[in-house]
Amino acid sequence: MNKNLQVIKIGSKCIIKNGNVDYGVVKRIGYETTELDENSVLVVSGAIPLGMNLLGYKERPKDKKALQRCACVGQKELMQAYDIGFKGHAVTSQLLFTYHNFSNPEEEKNIEERLKDDVENGIVPLINYNDGIDAREITQDNDNLAAQIAIYCGAKRLLILTNDVDGLLDQDGRLITEVKIRDILRYKALCSGAGEYGTGGMKTKLEAAEMVVPKGIEMILGNVKYKIKNLINGTCSRTVFYLK
Repeated sequence: MNKNLQVIKIGSKCIIKNGNVDYGVVKRIGYETTELDENSVLVVSGAIPLGMNLLGYKERPKDKKALQRCACVGQKELMQAYDIGFKGHAVTSQLLFTYHNFSNPEEEKNIEERLKDDVENGIVPLINYNDGIDAREITQDNDNLAAQIAIYCGAKRLLILTNDVDGLLDQDGRLITEVKIRDILRYKALCSGAGEYGTGGMKTKLEAAEMVVPKGIEMILGNVKYKIKNLINGTCSRTVFYLK
């Protein structure tokens, strides 16, 4: 395990308001991640909603080709946003994956080596699914992608940022601060679907926890409104997932 590396997954709604990038949030993420003791790999979302806005869509298209069109147009906007957010703090790189990459041992090895090289050279990798190439990616969430990346990197932590809740809530809307993986099935019953822009939801975040926690990787679920260092050290509301 790399004790000096974490993966941070940032949902679409964390940085996009009314179809546009909230640069204040992106700049804060850029500053806060580079001020941490750990190096960070970011799994980012938002290409489709940004493309929708640029192409004039009022609602998320149901046609896959239209969604791919939005993804292709919005991806460059998404990367530009993070370039601006990290300006003066770190250089960023872009890595776009499809499921084919994760089913091919040679390509898996290339992913590991590429990420390792970027991190060792002070570069912050920005990772997203390649929706524009493979239409299957459009229906997939980035929570599981982030979990896969955390495992490949041997990261010490996976931090998943949300925008609407402080973590996992019970049936009465109260925050559940700690979750043992052995109890994950009953928590899945509390989950709802994806948000306005996303393809995941709380269920996919629990699935990500199921993937990484048994590997010895800590997982934290928290609200982007809080400072990243406070989410990590537990001085603000959050949900932490444990093995036992």
